[in-house]
Amino acid sequence: MPTSLAIKLTELETMTKEALRSEWRRLFRAQPPSISRDLLMRAIGHRYQELEHGGLSKGAARKLRTVAGAAAEAASAKDAATSGDSDSARANRRSQSPRPTLLPGARLIREWHGKTHSVTVTDAGFDYAGRSYRSLTEIAREITGTHWSGPRFFGLGGAGRKDGTPSRSERSKVAAPATSAPVKRKAVQHG
Repeated sequence: MPTSLAIKLTELETMTKEALRSEWRRLFRAQPPSISRDLLMRAIGHRYQELEHGGLSKGAARKLRTVAGAAAEAASAKDAATSGDSDSARANRRSQSPRPTLLPGARLIREWHGKTHSVTVTDAGFDYAGRSYRSLTEIAREITGTHWSGPRFFGLGGAGRKDGTPSRSERSKVAAPATSAPVKRKAVQHG
């Protein structure tokens, strides 16, 4: 016999978007964000499970607060560093930007043009739509049909390299002159 939670989760699939938005208001006591029906369903399902089985442990919640605090400090340090334009200020900005660690088994979910795309992190790279990829950028190109920074496309923060140095586009943002005239850039072909 299915549990109460299983029944609730199954019922989510038949609910209209407006019914999901109403359920969101009931569960979270807040207006729902402007996201797709699929993401509303997932978030509400997660909340059902959280209510049934308990939320984060105190240790996990503390760790998240610590990480969020470090990210906020890095952001404020970055803001302070952007007021100066010295080499040390640029190095300071690079060294303080936290990069998320993706462990095998983690799932990245991105909505693009009304369709939800799910990527699983593996030891060798990433799995998407039954295929293995070495980078998120390859997957972002597959989804969009054009070049994107994979980490930026999946909401993992700014683009950059694994060694922490900024990408070409990040360097151009740092070195861009503070003039009102637009900066012309040479088109780059990616092959």
